[in-house]
Amino acid sequence: MTRIRIGAGRTAVVAAVAAVTVIALLSGGSAFAYWKTTGSGSGTAKVGVGQTIRSTAVTPATGLLFPSTTPNGSLALTFTTPVNAIVTGIAKDPARPVVSSVAGCAVFLEMPAITGLNISVTAPGPSPVTTLPNRVRLLMDTPANCQGATFTIPVVLTTQEAP
Repeated sequence: MTRIRIGAGRTAVVAAVAAVTVIALLSGGSAFAYWKTTGSGSGTAKVGVGQTIRSTAVTPATGLLFPSTTPNGSLALTFTTPVNAIVTGIAKDPARPVVSSVAGCAVFLEMPAITGLNISVTAPGPSPVTTLPNRVRLLMDTPANCQGATFTIPVVLTTQEAP
């Protein structure tokens, strides 16, 4: 009888280990399946319509603009816009030429990019004139005949939506 009991005991132990192993595998499989599940649903997003804000910068006829190593001439800006916006930066448009009231002088005008602005522009425009001092300069080798010239500078604006 002792032999039968030992065999039955071993069978019970093997069966218990097998059952625990199966339960462990099933539990692990459940967790794995849980992390691999996917879902579905719907969402929406709104995309704004791009609006063009136009501006032309002009050197005022009354301002001083002379050859210098630093900007010393003012810009007078008027904005036309279909939406309210805030202008945060202005740069000379590299795709369009500067126009001068004196032939041949436009190539001597330099306008560094302007950042850190906070100019509110209200639709529909045109806005009142905004003057930015010390933003343009004439190069040191500008001919004397350019004295008194005014310049129209096409610009590119950096803007953000007005609150």
